[in-house]
Amino acid sequence: AERARRAQRSQVLARRRRTTVVLFLAFTLGAIVAAVGGLGFLWAPAVPAVLLSTYIVHLRAQERRRVAFTMDRRRAEVAAQRLRENRPRRHQPAASAPAEPDDDSEAHHPEPEPTPTVSPQEAGRRALVEQTDHAEWVDQQRERGRVQG
Repeated sequence: AERARRAQRSQVLARRRRTTVVLFLAFTLGAIVAAVGGLGFLWAPAVPAVLLSTYIVHLRAQERRRVAFTMDRRRAEVAAQRLRENRPRRHQPAASAPAEPDDDSEAHHPEPEPTPTVSPQEAGRRALVEQTDHAEWVDQQRERGRVQG
């Protein structure tokens, strides 16, 4: 999956380079035509220049969206990881139970279960659901405060 994503990204970048080079060549040829033909041919470099400027603006907006999406996904993964780490353990002994020193300490403290591997997309979805649940809970608390107060 990672190789396919990299191959697709390199193809996109290669297409962008080719398009940019073609627009620069068209601008150069237009500049040559305008230099030889005079002011009447001033539109010849202007058309590729406008196209190139528009294309660059389009690419910048596209990259900004891609980076924002990537950063949002990373933040969601970090939030999900933080929530997983802060969750109380199910297998912890009760705090009121007296600690008994014993030579066989591993018998009383089994190793924690390994956490299942989760894809970044699934982690992002889970984090989003947990954030939404928390936001709903906060809204409910505010409503209760208004009704009581």
